[in-house]
Amino acid sequence: MLHGMRRAITCPDCGLVLRVTDDAPGFRCAYDRRVWQRVCARVHLGDAAWCLVQRDGTLPLPSAMDVAERGRHIADLVITGSHCVGLQLIIARLRAEGVTVKATNVGSTCGLAAAKRGECDVAPIHLMDPATSRYNTPFLTPGTELIRGYRRLQGIVFRPGDRRFDGLRAEAAVAAAHADTGCVMISRNAGSGTRILIDRLLAGDKPAGYRWQPKTHKAVATAVALGRADWGLTIKTVARRYNLGFIPVQNEHYDFVVPVSRGHRPPVQRFRALLQDPSLRAALIADGFGILP
Repeated sequence: MLHGMRRAITCPDCGLVLRVTDDAPGFRCAYDRRVWQRVCARVHLGDAAWCLVQRDGTLPLPSAMDVAERGRHIADLVITGSHCVGLQLIIARLRAEGVTVKATNVGSTCGLAAAKRGECDVAPIHLMDPATSRYNTPFLTPGTELIRGYRRLQGIVFRPGDRRFDGLRAEAAVAAAHADTGCVMISRNAGSGTRILIDRLLAGDKPAGYRWQPKTHKAVATAVALGRADWGLTIKTVARRYNLGFIPVQNEHYDFVVPVSRGHRPPVQRFRALLQDPSLRAALIADGFGILP
């Protein structure tokens, strides 16, 4: 920290206050990056033009922005939570209509927390309550509502012909992988619904590869297809795209939590309406997802 007069600089988007020293061409700010990412959900943190947090926090003092400049950085719709290729179909439709979308893959648990704090517009989640076996609704709190999404099938993926998995049920496949010390798994990021499912399946075991924690289903499938890992959990739609073997584990409800305070916003209303659009529903079904009447 440089020495000199201290004053406060405030983020022009979210109002988060940083302590700085301003007696040099640059400044060093005292901040918690995790807090910034949580509070300033609408800012692209990698944009050095005006984001005050980058690398070690030392940047030239940014000049004030006009409304047009800010408009290029703030999304119409902020989506924070679970990753799914089905969601990517929805986002692609929105963007084609001119809706700017910022989607961050942080997992169901963190997405739900962001929605409860009112820090995103939509939080995709797939969380099962172990006490009731119900998906998503048990996790709602006052101030949040649920938009029904679609269904998807999670399972173990492996390269076709691998005798450690071929023809087995999920529990037997995990046991076979455990018995082979050379068998490497690929896990998922902590807080994701898939990681919760993995931990339930492993029952406390942490086999080789458990600490390898990508954020997307595609990353898991790619690692297995290329032989960097021998098995992992992903959805059937992705397994099919990568021509992988698939052992069913869990049918899931993939839904969307919305802060009530944001439900009236036109981009959120458009998101809600799009889920009922016949052409989108047909596209989801064609990609292997389940739609309730």
